[in-house]
Amino acid sequence: IAAGNSVVLKLQWSGRSSATSRLILDRLPRYLPSDAPLKMLGPPRVDGASPPNRRSSSSPDDTFVQQQRRAADIAATQAILQCHFDLIFFTGSPSVGKIVATAAAKHLTPCVLELGGKNPVFVDSTNLHFAAKRIIWGRMLNAGQ
Repeated sequence: IAAGNSVVLKLQWSGRSSATSRLILDRLPRYLPSDAPLKMLGPPRVDGASPPNRRSSSSPDDTFVQQQRRAADIAATQAILQCHFDLIFFTGSPSVGKIVATAAAKHLTPCVLELGGKNPVFVDSTNLHFAAKRIIWGRMLNAGQ
């Protein structure tokens, strides 16, 4: 974006990262000029569903809605991968990375895959500031990788 490249940012709306996706969708435009070459894709619409950043109560209805949202998310990803891009940068799971790499190969599109990694942290401390410093230190030890 900083170099003037156009960007399509497809956020994840099912699973663990929907709250983070909502935050990015809400906040990122605040920090970019209005003419920035960026297109962000919001959550898929699911009839009768609550917003995707609400925690699930694991009722059968919520499970059904999550499945519908996941199916819509997959369909959106497949539609995006039919387009031709100059470069694809993907962050996510190895299984989806294989799909992205296969789609990129059809157009001979260079592809960068950042696969894997979740870093869950459980903080059992009354000194949140100290705990946050240690978590950030550990996370940035190898340049955030």
